[in-house]
Amino acid sequence: MFKMETAEFYKEEIRCGWRVDEKTKRIWAVQLEMLDEVERICKKYGLKYFADSGTLIGAVRHQGYIPWDDDIDLAMLREDYETFLKVAPGELKEHLVLQTPYREKNYLRAHAQLRNSRTTGCSREDRKAGYNCGIFIDIFPLDAMPEAVFSPGSGLFPSRHCGRCFTPGIGLTIMKMPQYLGGF
Repeated sequence: MFKMETAEFYKEEIRCGWRVDEKTKRIWAVQLEMLDEVERICKKYGLKYFADSGTLIGAVRHQGYIPWDDDIDLAMLREDYETFLKVAPGELKEHLVLQTPYREKNYLRAHAQLRNSRTTGCSREDRKAGYNCGIFIDIFPLDAMPEAVFSPGSGLFPSRHCGRCFTPGIGLTIMKMPQYLGGF
């Protein structure tokens, strides 16, 4: 669990020349609390999840959020993603809503979002669509890649460092515990 009870957490600061104000940090705090809930559910059901996109970059490069980033991006292997979509609605705290194209009328994304109903954080398009516009975490499915894509001559090979980058939960651990950088 990330400790955001201290006033120090919300104090405005400059990171990489970017001003991070109290409002941004309050949004981050809501997202980190939602991340704790995702983590709890994933542990309970043995599901793997990964930091993805800007979240992974931020965890490694900034030991937290990228200063100008406004969300958390998670990814799950398709099987774990589908299981999460089934079990999460019954496990989530009352104020959290899991949105998917299958559950939400007029939903504008192909991936899931976990939203906090006690907050507001949405685009004009979201507002027009008429669904829950709480602060959110993106959750993307990762589908299999045929082995032929990584065959000699294809020009595409997995990075020898990829295993480190995609250790389940490690980027998120770094985000939530900035002093921890073991293994990188």
